[in-house]
Amino acid sequence: MGKFVSRCTLTVDNEEIDDFTEITEPEVEQTKPVPLMHKTGHMAVTRRYQGIKVKYVIPEDAPEFDFSKVADGTLTISYGAGMRRVYSGVYCTKIGGETYKDGSETVRDIELSAEDRNPA
Repeated sequence: MGKFVSRCTLTVDNEEIDDFTEITEPEVEQTKPVPLMHKTGHMAVTRRYQGIKVKYVIPEDAPEFDFSKVADGTLTISYGAGMRRVYSGVYCTKIGGETYKDGSETVRDIELSAEDRNPA
């Protein structure tokens, strides 16, 4: 994928939220080692996209988005040159506290989980 993210949008019930300053995509386990008698084998695992972390900028002049209602949403990460990654079946798993920085916006850490990712 590209080096620069141009936009990150969470869509839930036809409502779009794009007030994010940072996104951290999760590690995805591909195979699992299996101990065998004389060597180590490997088996495929079901891919799980858990732990997508975003920093949500709390708006100063509008109500804060209620992440507790995020169910079966879509998270789209747009890169340059028309490339994008889409997480579907997105649910909110953790809502963090607020982070204040002197002279900067107030952000809240949000952790999401997705059922699928395309392109993989």
